[in-house]
Amino acid sequence: MSAAALIGATGLLLASCGDGGTDQEAAPSPDAGASQSAERSTVTVTETADEEQSAGIDVDFDSLQQVDPSTFRDHSVQSLTYVVDGTTGECFVNGLIVTCIGTAADDVPNVDMPPFSGRPGAVAIASSGVAYVIAEGVQPAKTELETGQWVNFGAVKCAKPDDSTLACVSDGAAFQIQGSDRDITTDGPVLDPEELRANAGDQPGTEYQTGTDVLVQAPMLCGAMEGHRLADVVEGEITCEEAMAVLDEYDERMPSEGTGNAMYVEFDGWVCSSPTYGRSQELKAKTVCEHEDRGIRVQAPL
Repeated sequence: MSAAALIGATGLLLASCGDGGTDQEAAPSPDAGASQSAERSTVTVTETADEEQSAGIDVDFDSLQQVDPSTFRDHSVQSLTYVVDGTTGECFVNGLIVTCIGTAADDVPNVDMPPFSGRPGAVAIASSGVAYVIAEGVQPAKTELETGQWVNFGAVKCAKPDDSTLACVSDGAAFQIQGSDRDITTDGPVLDPEELRANAGDQPGTEYQTGTDVLVQAPMLCGAMEGHRLADVVEGEITCEEAMAVLDEYDERMPSEGTGNAMYVEFDGWVCSSPTYGRSQELKAKTVCEHEDRGIRVQAPL
């Protein structure tokens, strides 16, 4: 059976490599900036479905930078990579379920996912609980969730609070993957894969919104949904809040500090200008701001 058939049969998006995922060595990720767009999320469930004790998994989302979920979409696939203590793993999103590669503890029983059965190589989460699943081949993820970042996939939020930990949290469950062995710890009801899939299928889609302090990746038009001024992020990564603030700063400085035909203004590493009519029509922008060191270009669309 192909990987695509396996995914369709189980409703769980599973990761690449038959040995349970990638094991590449990578340097620790740099920290990202702070965001005030979320709040601390704690899942504290004293008993799982099999009556075992489980410690609470606590994620302080307030201290992390939220990233727009579209950053992790490649055509029809939504996925991410993560690095814990130098070892790379992957997570995949399928509807209301998020599945991440990791290592199950020795006392976790084998998994039956016809036509496959054996040791689990990944863990899946939805709002009803978690499930250990078998990892089989799908297209590798491309974009990393870096240390200090988190992303809201709707029913599930995933965070990288430090270089050693990946955590994913839903309303009723959580898991974390830690250390170079990518050890899995769960909190909340532990279901079998079919039960998790069935429960997720019975639940309505979860709506979520991203604020202006969310890190976005070009190409992205900021401000349209929030009712703010428009800022077109053409290159690089930046929060919509900063992108709009840069354009506002230029508008304020330009009348007194602008030089040349294009009214150039430099501030805080940014170089902003108002292109001539011909160039403006070509770019479809009335203002262009670039930060060369950060590789960012932001434009105010016509």
